Amino acid sequence: MNSRFAEVLYIDGDNFLIHDPRSLFDVKEYREAGAIFWPDFFVVNPWTQFWNITEEPARIMWTFEVGQMVLDLNNNHTWRALSLTHYLNQRGPELYWQISHGECELFLFAWLFVGAPYTLAGYLSVAG
Repeated sequence: MNSRFAEVLYIDGDNFLIHDPRSLFDVKEYREAGAIFWPDFFVVNPWTQFWNITEEPARIMWTFEVGQMVLDLNNNHTWRALSLTHYLNQRGPELYWQISHGECELFLFAWLFVGAPYTLAGYLSVAG
């Protein structure tokens, strides 16, 4: 959130790139949605209270691997979802982490709650 850049490739310290990532900013789906996430190895808890909070029907979805993401901070939907994610994570230990699997679900539910579009990268781009 606190970046002077309009578009951000966030990468955790335990991630590494195996090729030049600049092409990610040109992907059609990213240009349309404003966000690329990679799937985590976990599915959302179908009984979590977040389904009720977001008023979304419970369904099987992959959580986001939040160790890498591409975000367009000028995109209003992305900015709103990221702001909500920040709020949820700031209050996570005392409340939201108790009803979720932590930040990987909080990112997903923030995007769902504000109706922000996103692109989910394919599994061939994930190495575990």
